[in-house]
Amino acid sequence: MMNYTTHYNNQDTQSNIPKENENLFSFSFSLNDGSKATVENLLDDVKINLQEILDNRFSDYDRRRIDNKINRLNFACPYCGDSHKDSHKKRGNIYVTGCYYKCYNCGVYRSVEGFLKDYDKKLTTDTLLLLGN
Repeated sequence: MMNYTTHYNNQDTQSNIPKENENLFSFSFSLNDGSKATVENLLDDVKINLQEILDNRFSDYDRRRIDNKINRLNFACPYCGDSHKDSHKKRGNIYVTGCYYKCYNCGVYRSVEGFLKDYDKKLTTDTLLLLGN
């Protein structure tokens, strides 16, 4: 089991205050399976759940496909269904850096966790810990 500890302080990190005088607090967590906590783990967990949502929502292959972009996952919006004329349009996005969902067709804006809850999907405990950091 791996342990991760994070320390925070309310002082400027560049200050000359000795460590023993800083106002510190910390927390730690361990992954259940002993693996390393990475953004890739987060992305994999989200993609598995997202693919199930898209497979249940759409019958068309193009609408079920997830496109990997540099900082986001791009796919047809499961809320509004995106364009009814062009199945190639994908205006639903999960942004990796901010961990949120945004559709540029219907305007839905949700946290990743909230987005998945809307479709009765859950993130693993380890993924939720990563989202909290």
